[in-house]
Parts: sequence; structure tokens; C-alpha cells
Amino acid sequence: MAKKKKYRVSEHSIHEYTFDEDNPRKRDAKARSALEQSLRHFGAVRSLGATKGRVIRAGNGTARAALAGEITEVIEVETDGSQLVVVYRPDLDGSKAALYREADNRASDLATYDYERLAEELRRRAEEAGTTEAIEAVGWEPHELAPLLGAWTPQGKTSEEFVAQSPRHSRYFVVTMEQYEVVMRAVEAMRRVESDASISPGRAMELISADYLSGVQIEEGGASE
Repeated sequence: MAKKKKYRVSEHSIHEYTFDEDNPRKRDAKARSALEQSLRHFGAVRSLGATKGRVIRAGNGTARAALAGEITEVIEVETDGSQLVVVYRPDLDGSKAALYREADNRASDLATYDYERLAEELRRRAEEAGTTEAIEAVGWEPHELAPLLGAWTPQGKTSEEFVAQSPRHSRYFVVTMEQYEVVMRAVEAMRRVESDASISPGRAMELISADYLSGVQIEEGGASE
């Protein structure tokens, strides 16, 4: 008996989809230009992620760049999430394939967050559930969530207990949104240097700090080369 397919393929227009206007991910003119240049040079390689109602939840930046480049035709794969959807481009090979990889990495680097919107979104979802378990699934560790959630903590827990859930009872310090964006760009750069996307922000900053200290002699009252 043939296995029943769990997907359906159809053709659509990008205009049938809606952008997620609440998405805290943001791109300035430079970041948008990088995406548009990548699409012009390499064509579409990444897939988008849309949920019920054809709302784009992943790839809003790519979709906007495609519109700017007049790429409007869409191949939609309706699936239940039990299978990966791969955009296979056998025409990209050798040097051009490698350059696409770097263009993709760079476009990711240039994207940042609207941290006020992100914090508001995470607090709202945490309050709805009364726990952080759901939002921890998106990749934020307890010590990273603590400053984003502010005074909110899971029911029955103090802020100290909440932060203590993280490995080694991590500590955190307060930075501005602008400083945080710079720090996270440095974290992404270190992940690429180490060829390990799973490196935590704390570990990445430890490595960056160690590299800095190895080249700087710390003296009382200041530092010297």
C-alpha cells in the first residue's frame, strides 16, 4: 500500500500572502539592500514559512526583497511539519554556490531586533501561558529572557530562581538596545569563526574577551598593548 503523501504543492502569487507586521526582526537600508542584491545575483534559494491564513512568519525580509526585485511567483508546499522542505538549486555550483553561502551569512548578520517589540511579544506570550516553557522553545535561555521579560516571572518563582534555571547560575548585566545589537553581531561572527552555530552568547563573549585579553596587558589604572 502506497504511503499517503503529507504535502500538497500549488502555485500562487506573493500578493496572496500577508506580512507579519508584528515581527520584531528588523532590517535597515543596508540590510535590505544586501537581500535584494543576493536575489538579483543568485535568485531565490531560501524558502519562506507561512502559517494559517498565509501569514509569512519566517522570511519577511526575503519576501519584501523579492517584491522589490519583481519576483512574485510562489511554489507553495502545504505540509504538516513532519518533513523538511528543501529548495534545490543544482544550477548553483562551485564558486557561485560558495558566494551564495557568504551572501546568505551576511544578510543574516545585518538583520537586528526591535528589542522593545520583542520584549513586549515575549511578555505577552509568557503571561498567556503563565510559564516560560513555550517561549524557551524559540531559543532564548532563562538568563537571556530575564532582562527581556523585566519584572515578569513565572508563577510561583522569584526573579532570582528564574535566572538560576540557566546553566551555572549565569549572571547578566544591562546594556542598551543599541549595545545589545552590536554584541549579538559579535556573537554571530564568533559562531562563524568557530564553525559552531550552537555556541551560546555567553560562551561567544567569553571567547571574544579572551582573544582581546590575550593581546592586551591589563595594568592598574588602564590597559596597554
